[in-house]
Amino acid sequence: MQVARNQKTYARSYYKHLLRKLRNNGQRMQLRSSRVPRATLRQSVIIAKYGRPTSAGLWAAHGRYAEREAATGGNPLYAGFNAEGEISLPQTLGAWQKHAEQKHIKRRKHQPVMFRFIISPADGDQIDLVEHTRAIVAYLETRLGHKVEWGAAIHTNTGQPHAHLYIYNQTDRQSFRIPKEIISNDLRQYSRHLITKQLGPERPYQRLRREARNLHQPRPTLTDRSLLNAADDNNVVKLKPPQSNPTSVTRHAHRISRLRWLQQHGLAERLTSDTWKLVDDLPAQLRKLHQLHAMSERSRLPVSGQVRIPRGKTQLYRLADITYDETTSRTALILERDGNYYFHLESDRQRERRRELGILPGMDLALRATAFHNRRDGSLVDYIDVLPLHNDHHCAIADRAANANTERECRKWWKRLRDELQPPIPETVLNVAYRTKVQERSR
Repeated sequence: MQVARNQKTYARSYYKHLLRKLRNNGQRMQLRSSRVPRATLRQSVIIAKYGRPTSAGLWAAHGRYAEREAATGGNPLYAGFNAEGEISLPQTLGAWQKHAEQKHIKRRKHQPVMFRFIISPADGDQIDLVEHTRAIVAYLETRLGHKVEWGAAIHTNTGQPHAHLYIYNQTDRQSFRIPKEIISNDLRQYSRHLITKQLGPERPYQRLRREARNLHQPRPTLTDRSLLNAADDNNVVKLKPPQSNPTSVTRHAHRISRLRWLQQHGLAERLTSDTWKLVDDLPAQLRKLHQLHAMSERSRLPVSGQVRIPRGKTQLYRLADITYDETTSRTALILERDGNYYFHLESDRQRERRRELGILPGMDLALRATAFHNRRDGSLVDYIDVLPLHNDHHCAIADRAANANTERECRKWWKRLRDELQPPIPETVLNVAYRTKVQERSR
């Protein structure tokens, strides 16, 4: 009896050993059968976001931004296309929003959404981005098992040509969701394999050329990644002497050039001849610098930073321009104060409020920093209220609010300015009934 039990145990363990061996051999065969090693694949970046129709005309505004002539270079095909041919992105995305608003779905997680992708291959100037985008959408449809409604545009106004892809998550029958693994990994890997199949594997000298092009770019680069990997816990980087081969010498020169550029922008400090200290959270600081650089390019104004107002204080600005921020997908106000330019990112509610008040570039504005309690966790959320100044009377009230000694006095003058700008509420039966009910409760 004991011998039979031992035989069963041995057979079970031997069977598991065979399965493990076959699994490992299968993985080795799969890796050996790959024509291109993973390290030599061409690079491609895909950024994915999604949004709901929170305000009227929001999706159509995305389409107008994507097909503007300054970004597409005047090419009609780059301005808007899908699988069939050329389309008008504002009309297509506007029709999607009308269809979404007609559903009247109250629960937020079941509301229709629009996915926004940015496809940016490292060799975008050497391939046909239109056909590349169509191939990626075809691959996505194969993974999902059905067709999708989509539109795209190609931007060539930056040093890196890229595609803006919009996908509506509604079909004729029901809505769908794109799995996380497809967004985070599979689309990017498929894009890299497509480019590698067309241009061939990336050679070491081509990788060095790509690193040299991005040495002075205000965004995270491959050189930054190598510096962060070489840094210790205190973000101190000690450069080792290069080896005798040309690749090591060139990469060492790239690191020194990148560190000097970071030092000029206050993101690195030189301790010794071969030791540097990086700032904390370098990628986040570089993304903020990229956002600031993009604001300056779009508005053609020297934007120096974001609007910073102490809570409870009021400041006066002049609206210089209204632009769009790709990083946050929000409208940005370019404001001027004492010869310096700043930007303020609008929320959906602020954008609707600006349209109601008729705020246009060239007008004087009053900004007040307040805070409100978040309903979910009860935390304080900073909020900037914006009001226009149409005449000298409004400017005088805003000056008193800005020069108030106490927060209570500032709040009083701000309320007076807001009441004067608020349009009168028409007298209706409901308003009269509500006012009567409030008066009865107060008694």
